[in-house]
Amino acid sequence: LFAISGEAEILTIRKNVDREIKDAARSIREQTERIKLIVAKLMEFSRAAGEAFSAIDINQAIQKVYGLLKYQIKLGNVIVNFKMDDNIPKTFGNYNQLQEVFLNIMLNSVQSMGEKGQLTVRTFRETAAKPYAGFGRVEIKKGDELVVAEFKDTGKGMDTETLNKIFNPFFSTKEKGTGLGLAIVYKIIENHEGVILVDSKPGEGTIFTVKLPVFKGGKNVQKDSSDR
Repeated sequence: LFAISGEAEILTIRKNVDREIKDAARSIREQTERIKLIVAKLMEFSRAAGEAFSAIDINQAIQKVYGLLKYQIKLGNVIVNFKMDDNIPKTFGNYNQLQEVFLNIMLNSVQSMGEKGQLTVRTFRETAAKPYAGFGRVEIKKGDELVVAEFKDTGKGMDTETLNKIFNPFFSTKEKGTGLGLAIVYKIIENHEGVILVDSKPGEGTIFTVKLPVFKGGKNVQKDSSDR
C-alpha cells in the first residue's frame, strides 16, 4: 500500500502528466488511504483479546475519552451532560480497549446529531434484575453485580433493520465509514464478559448501554479470551 501510494503521488507532481491521469492518481491515493484505515481497524479487531487486564475505573476512562473528543463536540455544538456515580466500583478489563469502546460510542453519538444536540452520559452500579444476552455469546445472570455506562443522545435514531446490523463487520450508515468501529466495540465487550445493549427509534435518538461485571479481586492481571 505504501508503494502504491508513493507511485501515485509521483504521478500527481510530474509536470509531463496530463490532468486526467493526475486526477486518477489522486483518486488512487485517496482510496489507498481508505484501505490502510480498514487494515488498521482489522488489526485492532484481531488484537481485541489477549492484552493485559487490571481493575479499571470506567469514570476515568470516559473522562479521558471526553478530553479526546472535545474538538468534535464543540464543532458539533453538542452539550454533554455527565451523571456519573463517584462511588462506582471498578471492573476488570483493559484500559485501552475500554477507551476504544467509549470513544466509538461517543463519537457515533456526536456525529448522529448533526449541528446540535445533547449527549447524556450516566454511570451507575446495578444488580441485574434479569438475565441479559446482549449481542454477544456472554450472558449476564440475574443477581450479577454490574457497572453500567449509558450514553443517550438526541440524534436521528435508527430503524429496526439498521439496529440489527450495526455490530456487523463492514456495515456502516456513513458514506466513508469502514463499518469496523462498532464491530470492534462488540468484540471488546464480549471479551470483557459484558454485554452492550442498544435502544433506538427514528427521530428519537439512541441509547447505548454497556454492562460490565464488578471487579471482585483475585483475578490474574493477564487475561486471554482463548482460555475461555
